[in-house]
Amino acid sequence: MTRTLRGLGWLFLLLPVLALTACSDDDCPTCEDNAAPQLSYVGSQSCEACHQANYDSFIKSGHPYKLSAVTNGVAPTYPWDIEHSSGAIVERDGPPPGTSWSDFAYVIGGYGWKARWVKPDGNVYTAGTQAQLNLWGSGPEWVPYHQDQVKPYNYDCFKCHTTGASQTGSWPAGTTGFGTFAFGGVQCEECHGQGSQHVFDPQTFRMKVDDTPELCGRCHTRDSQNRVAVSGGFIRHHEQYDETIHSPHAAVGCGGCHDPHASVKYDDVAPGNGVTTECVTCHTGFDTNLTHVKGFAGAPDCTDCHMPKAAKSARAEHEYRGDIASHTFTINPAAVGKSAMWTSDGKFVALDEFGRGAITLDFACYSCHNDPAGVGGGGSPKTLAELSAKATGMHGVLPKVVALSSR
Repeated sequence: MTRTLRGLGWLFLLLPVLALTACSDDDCPTCEDNAAPQLSYVGSQSCEACHQANYDSFIKSGHPYKLSAVTNGVAPTYPWDIEHSSGAIVERDGPPPGTSWSDFAYVIGGYGWKARWVKPDGNVYTAGTQAQLNLWGSGPEWVPYHQDQVKPYNYDCFKCHTTGASQTGSWPAGTTGFGTFAFGGVQCEECHGQGSQHVFDPQTFRMKVDDTPELCGRCHTRDSQNRVAVSGGFIRHHEQYDETIHSPHAAVGCGGCHDPHASVKYDDVAPGNGVTTECVTCHTGFDTNLTHVKGFAGAPDCTDCHMPKAAKSARAEHEYRGDIASHTFTINPAAVGKSAMWTSDGKFVALDEFGRGAITLDFACYSCHNDPAGVGGGGSPKTLAELSAKATGMHGVLPKVVALSSR
């Protein structure tokens, strides 16, 4: 009896082992073929099936096209035709004169402001005066870019144009020190993390959702100290984070006003809304207290004055209007010009005792008006003194600002 019980005991111990060895791959979560994969990049298209609305919006925004591959000598394509986008312009007017698409591996940008070309050896094309194609404004314009210099397109350049950028390895064959990346463009996984495990089991492996301004600030900055850099009389491009943290909107952050999956430049035609919050949502009553003339075609909106194009990426229309909206917001109503907006060496935006910058009246007003020399937006000429008299107390008694958290 005792021997029989001992035999049965060994049998019960062996049954789980026998069961495991007999199970099929289809119903065995512990079998090797069904084990969760190692973390790796799987591409934005892997997100589409479950996140269709976000994908449809994101894929027609600018982020995926920060770096586009030239495959087999064929130009990359962009979401919009020539009516809305630079895409058709790049395909029609690029690559640089005297070259062919087979001479290049990638296009940097090309979606809204400008395009540059990267050669298979990993260097940006800089030959002559026709190395960069500016797209903003009245039409395509060829300009020099680091003319006739060797400009490597390495990690320091592409870390904000790609997904999964790394300083190790080298993407151009036969070179060293360039670094590698998983995909061209800022794809879903650049912000949400590698997606292989989430695709394998979405419930068990959740994706990262980081909605802090610091995530945007990894690329929308130019200075390690988060100073707002200036060049050629304009704020430099891709500094929205630095501007915002030195503004009254520092506590609001990027996500308070923007949908990161949507386009801002093509907000009128792309799916979704790049700008999700109107100024009057929080600044209730400011529009009704506005003493500036309203009610006529072309009357200024809040952003025309508080977010003028004081930054430049590709080119400026005139000395008071670049091609990127400022995110400084505060206006200095004194009768001073743009030089008062910069530090004494002209390299950064000057900050007050609270660590905030301020837009000068020439940026805020001469996009619509002309200065006494006739430069500006073509409207009635105004001196800085006249602008100051109008701007001082423009909103009357300032109403209460509604906090986003109380909405």
